[in-house]
Amino acid sequence: MNSIFMIGLLVLGGVTIISMIRGLVFQHKLWDYLRSNHAEKWQDLTFIGKWGLGLANGQKTLVFLFSREDLNDAEVLRLKVLTRNSFVLQLAGFVALFAWASLMTNILICF
Repeated sequence: MNSIFMIGLLVLGGVTIISMIRGLVFQHKLWDYLRSNHAEKWQDLTFIGKWGLGLANGQKTLVFLFSREDLNDAEVLRLKVLTRNSFVLQLAGFVALFAWASLMTNILICF
């Protein structure tokens, strides 16, 4: 029973970590593309009060990722979809990881 528990944790943890890395890579590509081709949007998304430009404004980023706005650019749409999918996989991975750990802990306690 312990081996099933560990295999599940490794698989779910691996999927979550890979999704996190994938999300960071695609978000970085999206920022670079926006900075090069849509500077106004990049400034809007990365401006944080007194700290200035270049930092990720999480709230604005999430709204942009889940909006229909694509700036009439197919590459922006492609990078948004890839980044958004990675974010959703991360959340699903975390939820599944905690659910698996909780379920297996309860089963292991009973035995």
